[in-house]
Amino acid sequence: MFELNNFRSLNFDDATTSLWVFKSSGSSADPKFNGHWVEIGNDVKEAIKGVVNSERARITEAINYSLLAQTNEASALSIASDETFIERIETNVAAELPQKRAIDVKTLLNSSFYVIKIVVGARTILAVKKTTSNWRTKKAKGIVPVLFANSQLVLNSNQGFEILRSIDFFVYNGSIAILSKPNFESILKYKAAHVNDFTEMQNEQEFVDLFADILPLSEYVSTNKIQLRRASAIRLKGHYKDDEFMGRLRDHGAEYGLNINFNDAGQIVPTEETCRDIFQALLDHRLTSAFSLSNYDVDDTQPV
Repeated sequence: MFELNNFRSLNFDDATTSLWVFKSSGSSADPKFNGHWVEIGNDVKEAIKGVVNSERARITEAINYSLLAQTNEASALSIASDETFIERIETNVAAELPQKRAIDVKTLLNSSFYVIKIVVGARTILAVKKTTSNWRTKKAKGIVPVLFANSQLVLNSNQGFEILRSIDFFVYNGSIAILSKPNFESILKYKAAHVNDFTEMQNEQEFVDLFADILPLSEYVSTNKIQLRRASAIRLKGHYKDDEFMGRLRDHGAEYGLNINFNDAGQIVPTEETCRDIFQALLDHRLTSAFSLSNYDVDDTQPV
């Protein structure tokens, strides 16, 4: 569990502060992080210390990270560092070496996230934040940069970057406090919870018995992050446990344009071509308009 009391007691005011920018590549199973430190002025140092202090102050409780756990305005999710790839980032920021210094704007452009590194005595704390769109080359090429000076707008020839007044997660003493779950998962390519959830669902006899052969479905999901999330949503909704739901799917699925095959025993027969429709059905994301009588796939089924 994240050591919240110790973390909150640290004195950041006199801490050594540096800023690192990172670009990421590679797969979710083997992500690569390439970091460079950026020289920052005292005013920027004080500003980012203020951000870190205010974000730290609002955390009053740490909750164990899980698939369904969510944060609120006063909580953070806690997970052990060794369950993630954060060590690869920690290794990058170990020292502000000359060869790792950012020397031109190209080094900053298209960065995926930045890290505020704070050293208090022998302790190193990392505050990590996903970058905004104005760090992207495409965004920079698509705008005319201006600023308001002397009561008028003038061209701003310098590339600007945003340091936001929020932090996505803190790293301290072998654990992580997560304030933004989506950004944490995106930055660290973290999907272990979804992988475990799908593994557990494949061991549920109630789920396995739906299918003549579950292997095509397993291959369809594989390690795909989007499909793993959908599989977790299917498990959470639990429509596959509802005999009436499944009966209506067998009886009326074709009417809704669903390409799903059933054998004589009433089991779903998955194939590479039908797995997408199987997921849409089990998510209850295939709906029909009462007005146009057309079938649609939807992203959400919030009742109205």
